Amino acid sequence: MASGQLTLQGQLKLNIKRLKDPLAALSGSVKTDLKQVSGLYQQTAFSQISALSALNLSHKQFKVSLPTLQITRVTHGLIAGPVKMTAHYQGSLSTPLKGKLEIETLHSELLNGQAWLDPQAIDLSKPFKTQLHLKNIEIQELLKQHPTSRLKGRGLIDGTLPLEVNLTTKSPSFLIQQGFVTSQASGGLLQYQPEAKSGIGKSNQSMKLVLDVLDEFHYTLLQSRVSIGVDQKLNLGLTLKGQNPNVEKGRAVNLNINLEEDLPSLITSMQITNQVSETIKRRVQEKIQQQSN
Repeated sequence: MASGQLTLQGQLKLNIKRLKDPLAALSGSVKTDLKQVSGLYQQTAFSQISALSALNLSHKQFKVSLPTLQITRVTHGLIAGPVKMTAHYQGSLSTPLKGKLEIETLHSELLNGQAWLDPQAIDLSKPFKTQLHLKNIEIQELLKQHPTSRLKGRGLIDGTLPLEVNLTTKSPSFLIQQGFVTSQASGGLLQYQPEAKSGIGKSNQSMKLVLDVLDEFHYTLLQSRVSIGVDQKLNLGLTLKGQNPNVEKGRAVNLNINLEEDLPSLITSMQITNQVSETIKRRVQEKIQQQSN
C-alpha cells in the first residue's frame, strides 16, 4: 500500500468463556471506509481504490457487504479502469477464502470500451464458470498495449469470453473455452508491416501476397475464436474478410489465420513495455531470472 486512507469503525467482542475455541469467541461488526488507496499486489498495480464495506462476525461465520467499490486503474499487462463493483461475501473464519460471493454489478472500462460480468452467485470452494462480456473494444488501443509496433489497426469489436476459474489450488487457474469476438458492422483497417517482409517475399510468393494484402487491409469482417488452455497458451482462430485497394484492383480476400501466444510471456512483455511502476518492472525481471535459473 503506497498511499491512501483507511478508516475503521465498530466493535469486536471476545467471549472469555469460549477461549478454548478462539474463532467461536469472536463476534462484532466493523465498517470500513477506504479512500484513494494505491499500491501493489505481486505484479499488479492498483490506483485510487475507494470502497465502503460492512463486516458482521458471529459463530465462526462472517458476512461482508460491499455496496461501493471503485478502482480508478488496474494494471496487469493490460490497463483497465475505472472498475466498479457491488457485492456480498460470506464465509467461515476457518476457511475465509472458500466462501460464497454474490456479485450484483462488476463493470470495467477496458481499451476505451466496456467489460462486465452478469449478476451471479459464486461458490469459491470449488471451480466455477462465468462469462466476460466485451463491448466497443478499440483495436487501436489494444494494439497500442501489445508489445509490438509491426501491427496497427482501427475498428471496434464485441464478444463473449466463457471463463473457467479454479481458486482452490495453490496456483489458481483461469481458462477460456470457445470464446468469440467479432468486429462491428462498420469494419476497420489492419496494417501489418514486418521488418523482414522483403526477405519473406523472395522465398515464398504466396506469403508475399498475404503480406501485401495485410499492408493495408480494409476489413468488413474480423472474427476470432479465443481459448486459453491449461498450458496457458492463448489461441486465436482469426477469420478476415475485406480487401486492399492497392492489391489486384481491390479484389475481395478471405483469410483464415491461427495464432498462438504464451500468455505468461505475453503479460510479462506488456508489463515491461507499458508504463508501469519501477517496482513492478523489478518484480517481473526477478521472476524472469528465477525461471531461467
